[in-house]
Amino acid sequence: MKFKLTKTTDGYFLKLAIPITELYKSNLVSGSSYGFELAIDLSGPDGKRIRQDRWNSIHAEGFNLSPSKWGNLIIK
Repeated sequence: MKFKLTKTTDGYFLKLAIPITELYKSNLVSGSSYGFELAIDLSGPDGKRIRQDRWNSIHAEGFNLSPSKWGNLIIK
């Protein structure tokens, strides 16, 4: 998987490339919507997390335990 994270004036822009072979393993269907969440952990020099940025559940803790807090990924 390849990614590029760019800081913008009001946040970040993330470009993510997932190998198509990985997507085929999931049987994703064009035109369908799937629950999706993305989290990025930011760590200090000691490797401990100091912050976590999330795509959809910005202020909702427990997103990893509750898909109801996820956003929608639409396959085109």
